[in-house]
Amino acid sequence: MQNGDLIISKFPVLFQVKVLHHFFLDVGSTLFDNLPALDKVKILADFDLRAILQIEPTKSTQQILDGRNLLFKPHGLGFAVLCQADGNGVVDAGKKPIIGEKLRFGVKIVDPYFRQYTASFLVNQQVRIEKSTDGRSPDRFFKNVFLLKNDVSGQSNSLSATPPNYDSTLEYAPESIVQHDVNLDGNPPFFIAQRLVATNAPPTNGANLDWLQLAQIAPQNANLKYVSQTDFTEVELENDIPPDCVALIEIEANAGPGAFHLYDSNDDLNSPSFEVRFKNRLTWWRHSLAPWVAGALTSITQQEIRPLTFRGKQNIDLTFQVSDGNNGNVPLEKKGVDVPSKQTPILPETNNAGSVNRLLSDIYI
Repeated sequence: MQNGDLIISKFPVLFQVKVLHHFFLDVGSTLFDNLPALDKVKILADFDLRAILQIEPTKSTQQILDGRNLLFKPHGLGFAVLCQADGNGVVDAGKKPIIGEKLRFGVKIVDPYFRQYTASFLVNQQVRIEKSTDGRSPDRFFKNVFLLKNDVSGQSNSLSATPPNYDSTLEYAPESIVQHDVNLDGNPPFFIAQRLVATNAPPTNGANLDWLQLAQIAPQNANLKYVSQTDFTEVELENDIPPDCVALIEIEANAGPGAFHLYDSNDDLNSPSFEVRFKNRLTWWRHSLAPWVAGALTSITQQEIRPLTFRGKQNIDLTFQVSDGNNGNVPLEKKGVDVPSKQTPILPETNNAGSVNRLLSDIYI
């Protein structure tokens, strides 16, 4: 290369994935999507996913990225994958994933309290071992993880999918997200189960004691996906997926119409932007005095289910009934008591059959 020669390259976005959490987005009972635009900008400016979850390519995906000069760039709202182009912005065929090739990204929990404030089962670390039968092959390990895909085929939902329709043959655990398809305006509202929901008990409106309506956070674009238990899928760990992986984001290189395709029909970049949302947990808040305090009423549970949020704290005034030391009780007022923080233990309340009926935030004051 002669002196003065200049090589110009660009790195356009192949795709990006935003991963947001409503515990940090919502303000009290007001959902992020209903906030003024300026408030949304301020909240997103303070949000940093890297303090909550760690996302990185799997080993095989990193090899693909290295072989094609693709760059993985994590940031506060998720991550992006960039591809190398020439000075005119043209990406060579050998510098981008081929059709059908899959890029997989493991998600690990960084915040130790993540499961406390996230709407999912409290324990989902299920691992199954398949023993080798011939003595030569290694044992196989399987684990349940949240599998998020942009491929609309297969068992799991795509990143652009919406929650499933209510199924009257199924029972729903607390915080299951569904949409109700019996709606004349053709726009099914979303519901989240507040407690164990028996079969043949479909959501009807926001006042239903078993459901909370989430119509106001229905996806505003085709790339928005709310993570729910329907994404919980068993995958083989192999040597590619670390055992502490809680979710797996899988982007398949595909072409055609639709917001979830990487390329258009002319093989040009679509540069899609996917958005994954984790729902914050809803619980009943139970305030209790110290265990050694006696009385007729030393524990008070709020009657309505409430969201756990980082913002929009509220003060609650409570009146307990404690022992007066003479076989009687006297009122004890507590003004402006604390609401649950993300460190507050979550206590599953079970029914006689052993199923989780509702979730309590166990708050001692």
